[in-house]
Amino acid sequence: MYVHLIRHDNAIFCHCLGSMEIECSQCQALHWIEEKVAGSVLFPIFSTCCANGKIKLPTVNQPPEPLFLLLTREDSRSYNF
Repeated sequence: MYVHLIRHDNAIFCHCLGSMEIECSQCQALHWIEEKVAGSVLFPIFSTCCANGKIKLPTVNQPPEPLFLLLTREDSRSYNF
């Protein structure tokens, strides 16, 4: 969940976007629902990730094992990486 505190005229306001959990049907990028194209209510369409399927990126291969372990383990070395 994304929460941003905004300070204005000695007052603090909370701006909450909720969870980034809506998946683009074209590229599977995660979005906040507010990022959808206007009018796409029932089946949200997003244009900021892949231009609604117009941009295709190659599949990313798994990184070499030492890097993969740093990215996936939960030890202090990986955490600080």
